[in-house]
Amino acid sequence: MAPKNSSATSSRTIPPIDTSGTSTPQSDELVAANAEIARLKALLSNQEVVSPGPDRLADALNTFADRLARSESPAGPSRSVKLPDPPLLTDGKEPTFESWKLQIQGKLRVNQDHFSSDEARMAYVFGRTGGDAQAHLHPRYDDDSEDPFKMGREMVEHLSAIYEDPFKVLNGRNKYRNLMMQEIETFVEFYIRFLHLLGQARIPMDDLLPDLYDKLTLDLERAVLSLYPTFKTLKQFADHCLSQDQGLRRIKARADRIRIRNALISRSPPATLRQNQPTVRKDRQPVGVDRGNRQSAGPPSSYLRLSHDEPSRQRPAIYGPCFTCGQHGHFTMDCPNKAKKEEVSLVLTEDVPTENVQTEDELTDDEQGKEEP
Repeated sequence: MAPKNSSATSSRTIPPIDTSGTSTPQSDELVAANAEIARLKALLSNQEVVSPGPDRLADALNTFADRLARSESPAGPSRSVKLPDPPLLTDGKEPTFESWKLQIQGKLRVNQDHFSSDEARMAYVFGRTGGDAQAHLHPRYDDDSEDPFKMGREMVEHLSAIYEDPFKVLNGRNKYRNLMMQEIETFVEFYIRFLHLLGQARIPMDDLLPDLYDKLTLDLERAVLSLYPTFKTLKQFADHCLSQDQGLRRIKARADRIRIRNALISRSPPATLRQNQPTVRKDRQPVGVDRGNRQSAGPPSSYLRLSHDEPSRQRPAIYGPCFTCGQHGHFTMDCPNKAKKEEVSLVLTEDVPTENVQTEDELTDDEQGKEEP
């Protein structure tokens, strides 16, 4: 039996060898595999084989070549990763229109392969609105409208004319011009407001670094003045301002602690006065004071007076003047002006009948023992 020609019996063709100038590891392997298959098929076609084995081998080689050709052919374009849907826009406040606009524009731009036509884009934009926002789109989205929307971008621009402030840039520039760093706020808090307003006011980049320096506090300006001319970018200068602001605040906090501690020390009584203060018994009589013989207790300033229930009278009783004449250095019972005061009272009572005046002998023992307040 004559050997069958494997190339004649099979209608499958060997995939062409890639001879382009650019090559990758995968294409090199495919070229080598195709070359090996061609060599094996040439050997099978030239030698005489009695058994039907070579036909089966040729079919297997052709199958393998088809698989290589399918893997070598470029695959179809893959779709982009689907972004999450923006929240529904209702009144332009929650969410804000600026936030919703950025999300819807990003969705239409990144996932444009998910929308087959402009009709699909308009339907998507209309579906991401509700309430007042959808009511603004409804007249021109209707099929019977005289001026219908043609693209989804027109719908977004229509809402921008309603919810966006036409003087947004002008107002932002006025706020940016009046912006100044306050003494009570940190540099981080001020820098956040600075970045927000410069983006809203569309300030040129060349003006940002000198503007930031002019808006700092005086203390912070003095701290960064020496290195200010060396900075070329806004970020470098902002980082330096942040470090200097933190250092100044640590110094201020330490100075405040020292000032408070010194104030407390100056207000506290001297240590000698605290040590010499005698204890007061429950009967309101100081320890070591003989009320019968006061001369034995030393000078009046060596012991405390009696305590009072009212705090407003306790301090005058300890440190204050005499209750009779208002002078310091003695008590009321030892006041030299007490006799003069008694003489004046006797003169005023000379015209009083004697029968109404009690003599010293008629006074009770309790009345004689009472002290003059």
